[in-house]
Amino acid sequence: MTNYEYVKENYPSRVLNTAIGGVMGCPEDYGLKKSLRKRQYYCKEDCVKCWQLQNK
Repeated sequence: MTNYEYVKENYPSRVLNTAIGGVMGCPEDYGLKKSLRKRQYYCKEDCVKCWQLQNK
């Protein structure tokens, strides 16, 4: 399951077409450990790639 799929299943209201990567926030905001963000700040990495990382 990707980070995106996890949020879509558990937090469907946070999945938005207007959000970069398709989801509001970052994977770490949802307790997911697989993320390209190194600290608690928004990063400048590829959001789409980050949301497609395999989480489980």
